[in-house]
Amino acid sequence: MASVMGKARGAALALAAAAVLVTVGLLVNLLPEATAGRQSAQAQRLLLRLHDLPPGYADNLVSAETGPLDECDNLRPANAEPRLAVFIARYAPKGCLGIYFRLYRVPGFSPAPPAVGSGALDAGSVEAAEAALAVAPEAIGHLTEGMKLEETVPPATVGEATRLLHWTNGGGAFVAGETSDSFLAWRSGSAIGVVFVEGRSFTASDQAAVELARRQQIHIEHPAPYTRAERDSSEVALDNPILKVRAYWLGRIFRPGKGAPASRLRGTSSVGGKGVASRQYLGLAYSGGVTLREWTRGGWRRFRAAHPDARFTAVVHMGGTVIAVDSRRYATEDIVRGLHPRPKRTF
Repeated sequence: MASVMGKARGAALALAAAAVLVTVGLLVNLLPEATAGRQSAQAQRLLLRLHDLPPGYADNLVSAETGPLDECDNLRPANAEPRLAVFIARYAPKGCLGIYFRLYRVPGFSPAPPAVGSGALDAGSVEAAEAALAVAPEAIGHLTEGMKLEETVPPATVGEATRLLHWTNGGGAFVAGETSDSFLAWRSGSAIGVVFVEGRSFTASDQAAVELARRQQIHIEHPAPYTRAERDSSEVALDNPILKVRAYWLGRIFRPGKGAPASRLRGTSSVGGKGVASRQYLGLAYSGGVTLREWTRGGWRRFRAAHPDARFTAVVHMGGTVIAVDSRRYATEDIVRGLHPRPKRTF
């Protein structure tokens, strides 16, 4: 994940992701227990997709309560409010969520809030979905640990019924200055959708939530599997348009030959610095303990001055890029031979 995420974001993530989940995760499984697995799989099909968002977003950040997106499961909060407790006891709720962070902004694309959450479920019937939507405020209020939530009139209706909640003292959980968090929940037939958005004002976050909910509604009306390939954001950090560092890599899969096992790209990171090349940095992590850290020549000199004792397996100069290599498995000459420029996506 790109290092643009702040130090405090981990704790905020667990809370906000849980808040998104509980809006829907508690509002599920109104069918017999034998159908629970099918419901989770169906709920995943109804989520907002990574490609529904502008360029620059990364996903796979989820709450500690539910684990990865592929492990949608029951949620049983302790000390639930009476109305919520009755609902949980009756329906054994189960749900699914995705949460996305904006690593950088690309001009001309909107809406592009810094954090977006998406939740969904197929409740099995209109009656069940109505019951689910009815306890949304209590569900969110529980996992925001009593932080103030205010219901207000949504700027537009999505589906057949829509509810809008403002997290009035939870703003700025992800990015300083983005102080207004909105939860939009809606019913469409037997399905429930939820979008969470953080913005500079409630007007902005409300409008973004409505637009993103409309995009999610397309998946509710035309559900299809949300594949791992669709959710792959492992290269997003390398496409930041303000980066001046020319990226070199070993491809998505590095095959050194000589009987050595293949190594797969696991993730990337970047630091932008508003176009100041000497403050920019790229990082690529591969399976098998291979990492590449990359700077412009000026950035490398700056790094070396600040970290004179840093040690690497090898330091390679290619064009205007300096690449610090660490490898526990492969010979340095094999890695150097495998390095080549990565084409940068343009927008």
